[in-house]
Amino acid sequence: MANVRERSLDTNTFSSDIYAEEQPDDGTVDPSEVPLLLFLVPGIRTDKLWAHHLRGATKVWPQRKIEVKIAGSDRISSAHLIFRVGLQAFRSEIKNQVIDTSQKFPDHKISFICHSMGSSLFSEIVSEVHASPDPTKEGSTIGSRIENILFLGSICKRSKSREMSMSCATFVNDVGTKDILPWVASTVNPFKYNDVGRFGFGNSYTTDRFFKNNHKSCTSEEHLTEHALPFLSGGYMSEPVPPRTSIHLTRYTYLRRVIWASPIVYFLVSHLLF
Repeated sequence: MANVRERSLDTNTFSSDIYAEEQPDDGTVDPSEVPLLLFLVPGIRTDKLWAHHLRGATKVWPQRKIEVKIAGSDRISSAHLIFRVGLQAFRSEIKNQVIDTSQKFPDHKISFICHSMGSSLFSEIVSEVHASPDPTKEGSTIGSRIENILFLGSICKRSKSREMSMSCATFVNDVGTKDILPWVASTVNPFKYNDVGRFGFGNSYTTDRFFKNNHKSCTSEEHLTEHALPFLSGGYMSEPVPPRTSIHLTRYTYLRRVIWASPIVYFLVSHLLF
């Protein structure tokens, strides 16, 4: 049986490929022969059009049988992102949908695609989902069935990367070098968000793939079918573009500090000098 193995990602070129080698049949099951339950966790004010594109693509996907389900709510707004009010209900909704739906597909492995605000919400419940008992298999948990997690346009905290990595087989973050929204979110609330969808996690827990995407094109039909599905269905890591240099991150970090310092400077100048 020909087994597909993934090469380690070269951190200098950010390119990877796969290769096949003949190995004796040891009775193990080829992952591509196991059906996949793919949960999509969308962000704020989404029409979920990208989810429908992805569902259509999986219907004719030859590599693996994939069942696509949307986990989340279309009621999440920019106000929720900024003020962080009422998010517990959305977290519970995502968690319950994942657990309840997983029971209906007991023979399926599980993977996730989380976009924008959806990545932040999912990162806050991933440990609960992973530890939830799997009623279809005695003594097992949902986590034993989780394969891969893919983030798109993410605003997740960098400190969550270890937790995400330990909850799945492979944790991948697709970075958009033209995506400004993660930086905006991290500027508005740096205590809850980081611009990982713009600059990556930058650590060993995560595989950052860099693409010339903005916040919308990272969920385009082209990106999903050429980069997301090949990875989720068979572990194929398509070749991304080289990342931006660290000077861009430094520049945006200084700009963020200027924005946050501006009200303080204005207060000091207006009240102390005049």
